[in-house]
Order: sequence, then C-alpha cells, then structure tokens
Amino acid sequence: SESLVRHGLLSNSPTIPTYAFSLLTLESFRRLRLRAPRLSVQSFLKAVCDSQGSIYDRSLATPFAEVFDVYLAILRVVDQQISQALQRDSPDWRIKNACPPCTYKLIDEPPLPHDILLAIDGGNSLKRFANAGSASDALVFSSDYFVSREAVEKFAKPVKESGATKKGKGKGKGADEDGHLLSSCTERWKANADDTHKKVFNCFEEAGVFVCLCRHGHVLAVADMVSSGELAKYPLAVLDKVNTALGDGKKLLAYDIGCTFKKTIQKSALGANFDASYTIPAMHGYAHNRLCQCSHHPKYVIGTGLEDFETCERFFSASNDCARVTRHATRFHRHQLIDMFLGQWDEDKLLSSAHFISNNYQQALSVLRDNTLILQKELANKNFTEDEVRSWLEEESTYLSGLVREPEHETMVVGYVEALQALAATEGELGGERRKGGRAVPGEADPMKRQIKPTFKKAESKVQELTEVVNEYEAELDIHGYRWAPGMAEYDKAVKYARRQKYHLALDKLERLLVQRLFELQKGHLEGTGYKLRTHIAKHLKKRSETIRTALKAYNTAAGAVGAEKLDFKTVINYAFISQFDLLRDARQDIRSKPWSKVSNRFLMDKLFERDRAREEILRLNVEIARLHTWIRDEDVDLRATICAMRESNPDLASEIEAQARRRFQIHERLLQTLRFLERTPGYTGTCMPG
Repeated sequence: SESLVRHGLLSNSPTIPTYAFSLLTLESFRRLRLRAPRLSVQSFLKAVCDSQGSIYDRSLATPFAEVFDVYLAILRVVDQQISQALQRDSPDWRIKNACPPCTYKLIDEPPLPHDILLAIDGGNSLKRFANAGSASDALVFSSDYFVSREAVEKFAKPVKESGATKKGKGKGKGADEDGHLLSSCTERWKANADDTHKKVFNCFEEAGVFVCLCRHGHVLAVADMVSSGELAKYPLAVLDKVNTALGDGKKLLAYDIGCTFKKTIQKSALGANFDASYTIPAMHGYAHNRLCQCSHHPKYVIGTGLEDFETCERFFSASNDCARVTRHATRFHRHQLIDMFLGQWDEDKLLSSAHFISNNYQQALSVLRDNTLILQKELANKNFTEDEVRSWLEEESTYLSGLVREPEHETMVVGYVEALQALAATEGELGGERRKGGRAVPGEADPMKRQIKPTFKKAESKVQELTEVVNEYEAELDIHGYRWAPGMAEYDKAVKYARRQKYHLALDKLERLLVQRLFELQKGHLEGTGYKLRTHIAKHLKKRSETIRTALKAYNTAAGAVGAEKLDFKTVINYAFISQFDLLRDARQDIRSKPWSKVSNRFLMDKLFERDRAREEILRLNVEIARLHTWIRDEDVDLRATICAMRESNPDLASEIEAQARRRFQIHERLLQTLRFLERTPGYTGTCMPG
C-alpha cells in the first residue's frame, strides 16, 4: 500500500489491495462533484474508460467509491491540521467567520439596527429512503454544518399553537388573542400547521433539511428533518446553534411564517436568549394578508434595507442537484455529499460577496435617485409631508386590526335569526300538512285504522326541535316576553350582518382559489420544472379557472346583497397580489375618504418606504465594505505568517497551507477588484481603506 502511494495511487484495502486509482483521478472526480453534485461514480468511471478506449466494467464502481471515501477522509485530516495551525479549530469558529461582511465587526463602525440578517426555511429535496444502503450505518460523518439529532430533540417538546391559530370562545377562525383578523395568511403555509399534521411518507428516513443562511447566502447551520415535515424543533435547534456562536446581538430573522413563529420562539427554551426582530420573505410576503404585511413585510420593517430574504429558495434551487445521489445513499454518504456541496457553496458565496455588495449599492443608489424625484414632485402637488405619508401605514394597520371576524354576540344573534327563519319555514310546512288533511290518515294495511302521516310527523318533530333551539338562543341573549320578527330593528340588523358574513365567506373562497392559482403559475415557470409537471399544472389551471368562475359568481351574488363592489373574471384573474382583496372586507367603516385607500397615495407610500429602505441599505453596505476590506487584509497577514512559522517545524503542512492560500489570495484580489470598481461609482459614500 505504501508503494502504491509513492507512485501516486490509492487502493481500496491497506493490506491486500485489489484495485488502485491514481490521486489525479480521485481529485478530478472530487472537483467535478463539487461543481456537479449529481455526477455519479458510475457516470464518471464510464467517461474515464471511454477516454482510455476501454469498456466500463461495473465491478469498478464499489472499489472506486471505497477509495474515494478514503481519499476524502485523508483530505479532512489535512484540513483539520491546517485549522489547528491557523487556530481556527474551535467549535464555533466557522459560524463566527462564515461571512466577513456579516460577522467581521470593526471598532468604531456605525451602529446598525440589527447585527445580522438571517433567513431560515426547510427544503424537502434532499430526502433519503429509509431502506437505502446500511453498510456504513456504524459510521458517523462529523461536520460543523449539521446540528446533531440529539441537539434537535432538546426542542422536541410540542409547542402549543400560537394565539393566531387558536379557536376559542369569541374568536373566529384566524383571529388572534384579541379576536383580530390577523393570521389568515399563515393558514396558507404548511410550516404553520400543528406539528401533529406534519408527516411524510414512511419510506423516507430523512425528509429534507432545515437551513439558516445569512443575507449573502452563507450557510450557518443545517438540521436533518427526520421522518417528519417542518416541525418547530428544527428551526429552534438551528437558531440555537447560530445564536450560541454569534452571541447576544440583535438579529433580524426572515421566515415564511415569521409573523407567528416569533411566538413559538418566545414560548421555547430559546426565547429568553434570542433577541430578534421578525420579517417574511418579500415574494412570500404577498401571500400574507395586508395586516400582516403592514407589520412584517420587508418593505415596512426598519433595518431590512433592500434585502428580499428569498436566500433559502436560491439555496434549495442549487441543492436540488444533490437529490439524485442522496435519495439512495447511506446516512454517512448523504452527509458527506451535502458537506462537500455546502463547502463549495460557501466558497462561491465568498467569491461573489463583493458583487452582491456592488449590485445592491447600484440598486440602492438608483432607488434613491428615482424615488426622491417622484416624492419631491408628488408631495408638493398633493401638499403632503413625509411624516404624514408614513403615518398612513399605521392608520391602515389600526383599521385592519379593528376588523373582527365573527364577534361572539353578533354570531349568536345571526344564529338566533337563522333559527327563527328555519322555524318559520318549518311551521309553514306543518301548516301545509294540516291543510292537506290533517295529522292522521287511513292505514295502508287496514284503512279502518288511522295512523300519523309520516310527513306531518317529521314536520311536527322539526318544529319542536327548532322551538327548543330558539328558546335557548333567547335565554342566552336575554330576550324575554317577545320574539324577534321581520320588520323589527334588531331582526333586520341581524339579517344585514348575516348577508355581510356570507359575503366574507364567498370572498375568502375566491381569495383561496386565486392564491393557489398564483403559486401554480409560479411553479409552472420555474427553471427545472419538467415537461410532464408543466403539462399537469397547465391542465389543473384550466380546471381551476372554471372553479374560479363558479366562486366568482357566488361572490357577486353575495356582494349584490350587501351593496359591495362586484368583480369580473378578467379583473380577478389578473390580480397580482392577494392583498388586493383585503380592502374589500370592510363592514362597519367607510374608508373611501381615507388617503391611504387611494391607489395613487398607496403608490406614493410605497415609494417613500422604498427610499427609506434604500438609505438603510447604503448604511449597511458601507459597514460591510469596510469589514470585507479589513478581513482581506487580516487573512492575508494571518496566512502568510502561519506559512512562515510552519516552514521549519512542518514543511509538508506549510506546503499544503501555501497551496490553499494561493487560491484565497486569488479570491482576495477578485474581491478587491470589484470593490475598487464600486468606489468609482458616483454617489458612493463608503470607505476605501481597511478598518
């Protein structure tokens, strides 16, 4: 075996080698798999055999995979020695230094509203079948990316449903603890379902991964979702690992259900130690109701800058390449492949961090320039001040917070009136039976014997039941000595409210169908969606259009009964965002005179908040530029000093550090080139020097 190594070969056995592969071949496969994780051992070996003019033999696959595992293990040992030499081997070092623009804080830098911007989400593409290979079950792959299953289980205690999803006395569906219309948005997300409903097919051992990324895309922590969907314990465990490493600084956390997840964190063991504000990803945010958007959409949250927080979606899009291999891998090999992918992903994100900063800077300058001109013109024409326009968001939020679905008293009143209407109809049926011949009729077997007519008996029984229901309502509502009837003020008011209730239900159904349609349209245009799936989606959308027409017809009928605006199919099918429905829900106030209800003023409000976020983006980018400049200088010094110190004591290790350092220096130079180009941009206000 030693002789093989001296000749640049590595065998699959240390004592009795039967196969040996060159280190160059193994390194080529490693490099290719870093860039194309879906590349299988068999495909690579077939290509190698083809290049050498030989026929591929399937018996090569297993020994090559064994040798490749050994090769990767050797590289990991070397990397551990390099980390020790550079004093980068502490458990939290990688997270603390994963992203220089986010974590490399400087002395006397301007304060930011949040120390770091984070995005979390679960993805289900990196599944693994439970009956996949078990040959390496005894092996455990060690990676500082992954949160151990034991650490995840510390948060396995069920978290009670938040107030936003409770149904209690006096609270309608989707009402918060005060009965406010708050969380109909979160009902659309699987992540917000009760943990008992988040199940997957039994055939999968790992159902995917849950990740935490910084805004530049660097992966901070990953947890396997084991035989379940997106349970609360996964984000809690991932955030606990990140929070332990980064410390107590305030964070801004984006999650699809960030509006309700903050309550989950507060009720967990993590809550007391986790200081954070919460937002929702920009694209997903438009599927939340308008009240939720007013508080949680990045456009309106202080400190978000121009970040869209869709970082996890981009990560999952790239990690899909691993899925073909991980499905049938052992647990060890699945983690090994994902770890390789994560390492390459982070290096690519480091290389592109200066471009990220430059592109965001250019975008922020453009928003500042364009929106400032619009605001100056429109504010002067309409005689508004910026503070006045900002206050509209709070006014709108206050208005929407006051919309209560199904207050208890009004719900009971509607039930009473509906019971009265049912009783009146049934009494009419009973009167009709009396007019047809009375209660008894001749028997079928013996006409001389009389028997109770079945239809009369049924109507009589129904009248008795409804009378009891009405009496119970009257006792609950404290109605004594009289019974409501058409023409009475209380009765007519309740009928009007019931119509409004039916209007809301019809609107809810129409909204839900359009949400599903928007998501399916989005899926149909995603890169990587196969032809069969596209065809299926298109066929389903065609059927859904007919369902929408039916729901629209029901809505217009209900809208006509309350005097609300009717909609046509062409209008609703072109709605861009579901929040456009929310202003149709009013039942008690006339908001048409409110400035924030007018389309032109809402446009003005959005432009103002965009400009505010652009200013925040410039401030954060200036801080990130200084951090990146300083990190490049410090790492350059650190690497060179370590190489010099190791040349005498361990020349082989010094040579390996130098080889890795050359690539880092190339990355540094590429980053500096981009930053120098940015510094020449008109409007640039950041530093040009390290801190």
